[in-house]
Amino acid sequence: MATPSGGKLVIVGTEQGGRNLFIPDKAQIPVGTEITVEFQNKGQAIHDMFIQGTNFRSDQVVQGGKNSSFKVKIDRAGSFKFICEYHQPEMAGTLEVK
Repeated sequence: MATPSGGKLVIVGTEQGGRNLFIPDKAQIPVGTEITVEFQNKGQAIHDMFIQGTNFRSDQVVQGGKNSSFKVKIDRAGSFKFICEYHQPEMAGTLEVK
């Protein structure tokens, strides 16, 4: 499970073996702490990253080889699904807020 380092959490979107996926697909952040999520598209397809149940998201279109950073601060504990809107339900992960 990935955790922020220096206030930043890095999540990679890519394709492997014909599948679209996030690496890592599980991450944890502290409640009420603002962090920067750096979404890196290391694949060739377009991707995005949206944390369901919140307003936090990357740019809507992140071209292959490009990055998109966004701030996240969630003030309640819980489990939040993050998805690529172009490749759901296959491309999904879980953000734990504790």
